[in-house]
Amino acid sequence: MPLGSQATDIHGQYAIVYELPAGISKVDLFVRAYDDQLAVMAVSALIVGAGGHETLDLTISDQRFRGPSEFAKVTDALAPLVAGLKLDELDANDVALIVRNTGITRESVTAWIAAKRLAERTSPGRHRAGRGGDSASDGAF
Repeated sequence: MPLGSQATDIHGQYAIVYELPAGISKVDLFVRAYDDQLAVMAVSALIVGAGGHETLDLTISDQRFRGPSEFAKVTDALAPLVAGLKLDELDANDVALIVRNTGITRESVTAWIAAKRLAERTSPGRHRAGRGGDSASDGAF
């Protein structure tokens, strides 16, 4: 049962004044924030046994675009470096050099290489046996 609602001010602040239903001294309380299309943007933590005065803070970030994924960032950095190379032939020394030259973590580099190798082996229309990974910059995933 909703106890109240309130739009935020220009600073994103809000205050909802509510009264507990007759005969009830405590409620389980939470707050939802909606956008202009009434899509839920955030939900507060639940306060079990809330009284007549509580503070609930929400942090809303724009979920529609958080920027490029880590994979996309790594692809942008690595694809030009490995263009024309066979990913299956890269060894630990090659990975160490890539890490040193790009500042990307070893874990991210090796995960990217593994993902590209897997994509090369499993993509429809690609040769599966003996394929090297020589199309790292062709954008095929």
